[in-house]
Amino acid sequence: MSRTILGEIMVVEDNPADLQLLTGILCDAGYRVRPASDGALALRSLKAKLPDLILMDVHLPDMFGVEVCRILKEDPVTSSIPVIFISAMDECELKVKALEAGGTDFVAKPIAAAEILVRIKTHLKMYRLQKDLVKQSAELKREIQERRKMEVINNRFLQMVENSVNEIYSFDCETFQVVHFNHGCQKNLGYSKEELENLTALDLIRDYTFESFSDL
Repeated sequence: MSRTILGEIMVVEDNPADLQLLTGILCDAGYRVRPASDGALALRSLKAKLPDLILMDVHLPDMFGVEVCRILKEDPVTSSIPVIFISAMDECELKVKALEAGGTDFVAKPIAAAEILVRIKTHLKMYRLQKDLVKQSAELKREIQERRKMEVINNRFLQMVENSVNEIYSFDCETFQVVHFNHGCQKNLGYSKEELENLTALDLIRDYTFESFSDL
């Protein structure tokens, strides 16, 4: 029986022992792990496929983790992915820099399995709720645009009907009462607006038939 994958997490960590520890914790909890040993590799990997969340060490061999995060947040494609920083140095200044760069959280080493899993679960939930809201907003925007298009089309159609030289009217299918009529009905049949409102479709058909025979 296949196990349900809770999400895909990229772990950017150059320390093999820490990478192995995090991979074991995440895999046991039901996550798929994508490892990256440095910032450049992480950025290249992100171009191929986006993870649901990124765990990133602050101190990487090629560039500062904060700089990698800043690059991610400046790109609209990757800007919404939550980034949790991990570091052996639990310094206030370092945390501030990480959060200012767009990081969503900061976890100090040594890693506690229960703590990191709770934080991941919380930020994944928030991230997915945000994605759902963005999707719903886009769908609502498309729906509004479609409604506006239909309103334009309907208004143009009604204008064509109203300006037609021919008699055009609609009626209730049960009572046959006339519910809408254009100017052509008034002009060609000689009825006033008030008179047409009290007529039925049968009255108009009878009058039209009588007029047609009268011309013979």
